[in-house]
Amino acid sequence: DKASGGLRAMAFSDNEEVVEPLMYRRGGYSDSPIEPQARRGLDVVGGVLVVVSAFLLLGCAAYASTGSVDPAFYGNGTLLLNPFAEFVMRSSKRGACTAKGAPEGFPTPWAITLATNGAVEGSAPAVRSIGIQGVTDAALYFVCRGGPGGASGPPPGLKSYPASMMFLAGNYPGAAFEEQWRAEGTVVEVPMGFLGEYGFPAPDEALLSQVAASADFASKRAAAQAGSVQPATAAGRLEVATKADAISLDADVARAEALQRDGTLTPQESVKNGIRVYKLTPSRVEMLHGGPRWPAGPVRYEWTRSPTGGWMPPRRILPYSLPAAESASEL
Repeated sequence: DKASGGLRAMAFSDNEEVVEPLMYRRGGYSDSPIEPQARRGLDVVGGVLVVVSAFLLLGCAAYASTGSVDPAFYGNGTLLLNPFAEFVMRSSKRGACTAKGAPEGFPTPWAITLATNGAVEGSAPAVRSIGIQGVTDAALYFVCRGGPGGASGPPPGLKSYPASMMFLAGNYPGAAFEEQWRAEGTVVEVPMGFLGEYGFPAPDEALLSQVAASADFASKRAAAQAGSVQPATAAGRLEVATKADAISLDADVARAEALQRDGTLTPQESVKNGIRVYKLTPSRVEMLHGGPRWPAGPVRYEWTRSPTGGWMPPRRILPYSLPAAESASEL
């Protein structure tokens, strides 16, 4: 049997033969088949391994071709009519926010780059990175000190500010997902209480203590150097010029943190130090999904307002900006 390749012929009454494999055990071959109970156990294990392997293969395929299976690639019929609702839905699936648009916090960043006009006419636009405090279907809320453009932008207290925002998720060009959001609209200041009404968190305590410390530092610098030019940037941001300045600022931070622990440095109190809450209401929104290395390439959609103020259905546009041709001969 062993010399014949480990096979044995079994004869049946109809003179037909079937070939049955011999079982190998420690010390040599055996012609005793595996017991039925053990065979059933092996069948179950084998079945489980097949199912697990199938799921792993499907998962790898989906990961490798994210662009081809993402709903955004099946046309604008699968996109929500409201762009900020679409933005929140996608961000919540990544763990950046809740389904109601409240930020989840570390480790997933949820922040925008905001651009406003410069402080004076003809100056460069003011650009800053700002954490998202919350998003509703109507607006995006954020917290900062001073005006929405910071020290390089227009002063606080204006009725409104024209602004643009950019949000980037993923990694360009070869990540498992790539997503860009752009929006243009108007920024206005709102009361601090708006955050609580929508279930959004209050301004971060560490931010409040740092802002309070900076305000104390600036106040003491102004008193000590009254009548003289204080070292500052062109935008007016004070310089921490010496080691003594750095030590003084650290002491101001420690003092502000102690006030927080005592409960005397509240978000309302921080308004006196320049903390403001703003909302950005968009008039136009774009989403670019995917990249040049994706199976379907990059796909861009645009939402615009209707004459009545609602949102028009999203439409697919060219992923890369080209001037509209006036005639076919110009293509």
